[in-house]
Amino acid sequence: MPRARYAFEAAGFEVCAAPAPPLYAEPAGAGYFLPIASAAAKSEAVLHEWAGEAAYRLGLFRTTERDPEPASGER
Repeated sequence: MPRARYAFEAAGFEVCAAPAPPLYAEPAGAGYFLPIASAAAKSEAVLHEWAGEAAYRLGLFRTTERDPEPASGER
């Protein structure tokens, strides 16, 4: 995922991208083309990644700190 790679590189890690096995399944009949509930979850995951990548590219996540201005006495 490009967003994860960017985030780790921005935090100072050396990234070694490794391929993952594909999640594609060959059509096995007419039922393959019918909508199922898990498709909505997959669509949500894709939209989440696209929104996150857009936020990184727009510079909304420029710091690697969790809280750039901690309260007094906190580390």
